[in-house]
Amino acid sequence: MASPLLPAELLVSTSALFLLVAFCMYTMSMRSKNPLRPTEWPIVGILPSLVVNLHRLHDYATDALASCGHNFKSCLTGMRFLLTCDPTNIRHIFTSNHANYLKGKEFSEMFNVTDGSFFTVDGEPCRRQRARIQSIFSSPRVLALMAECCRDRVEKGVTPFLARMAKTAAPFDSHDLLTRFAFDVTATPIFGVDPGLLSTSSAGGAGMHAVVAMDTVMEVGLFRHTLPMCCWKAMRWLNVGPERKLAAAHKVLRGFVAEMIERRKLITGGYAGVLESPASPVEIIMCRRTSTIRSTATTCSARRSSTS
Repeated sequence: MASPLLPAELLVSTSALFLLVAFCMYTMSMRSKNPLRPTEWPIVGILPSLVVNLHRLHDYATDALASCGHNFKSCLTGMRFLLTCDPTNIRHIFTSNHANYLKGKEFSEMFNVTDGSFFTVDGEPCRRQRARIQSIFSSPRVLALMAECCRDRVEKGVTPFLARMAKTAAPFDSHDLLTRFAFDVTATPIFGVDPGLLSTSSAGGAGMHAVVAMDTVMEVGLFRHTLPMCCWKAMRWLNVGPERKLAAAHKVLRGFVAEMIERRKLITGGYAGVLESPASPVEIIMCRRTSTIRSTATTCSARRSSTS
């Protein structure tokens, strides 16, 4: 008499147990060769290792890169990614062969706060914007303005603050100080106006709200990478969870940019005319666009005259 067939449930359980044991043996073998390499689990990838090492995230990433020859490829809940600190690879991706690494529509939707900029576009629009930005930030005027701004913020912002803290022996948050300094040094050359985060007379006002909003944009962008697109789009449609915070952050950032531009217009009397104060990159872009339009109009007029 033939032996009865195994039930389907027992067969599935046995297969799963066999695969789990095989995976554990493979993982132990790999970790014995390279103990710093993160463990990749089925479906969730390195998420368990990431959660365990969340308190030392930077050290964890450093260990992972050091154990894998400066290049680490893995997955996180279905999202494949490559982490590298090799200067040759970084130069290859961002400079010499940038056109081969497309961002894609999904990436553009995840970071829609920068929609239309070279951070999210591909192809010819990206090439034009990269060339324009490179020409702006290689300008001697812009480089001199950035160096002057950095020196001014150290002399009039960071140094007086540290002297005041040393005199009063009061504790302070160094991370908060460096965040304010980095934001002032970045925003002042771009807009030509000091946001005032290092000012002793105020706590930063709209500038500090913009810092928090930028952090929110980055956090929600990372959160979107860990979910299927349909999930975070549903949250955005319902305006709940992180998507609600992101919508508020977008509003804060737009308000901050508008305020900085209006303050610069009050200082210079608008973009037209000769500026007595140093021009910001925004104004240089505007002046270059105006010069291009004028030169194009002049060329067209000359052609019409010669034709007639």
